[in-house]
Amino acid sequence: MIIKKAKYKNVTVKQRRMVSEEVYGCDECEKEIKEFPNEDPRLNITVFYHAKPETDNYHFCSWECIINFIPKIETDYFFNLPPVCCDSKNKNKNRQGLIDAITKKRKLK
Repeated sequence: MIIKKAKYKNVTVKQRRMVSEEVYGCDECEKEIKEFPNEDPRLNITVFYHAKPETDNYHFCSWECIINFIPKIETDYFFNLPPVCCDSKNKNKNRQGLIDAITKKRKLK
């Protein structure tokens, strides 16, 4: 036996819907990195600290951006550099890209 009928009210529901994917880019020049995080090879720097257990991770599109970013790193411990790949077809990310970036930086001085 129903003593009191249920009441209903029309409500609007607020939902968050993704309308576009996140876009990842270079931490130096902010150029979009299209294959993130699966690009080959991946140019990233991890900065370590004595004073705190966390690390900072930075991602780059070319060796030139890495060389420009290194003077901006402030740490009391160390940071690592990406491995130098010789078999990458991407000129900005292979060994020749590193050599070109160093040569360009030396000519600017």
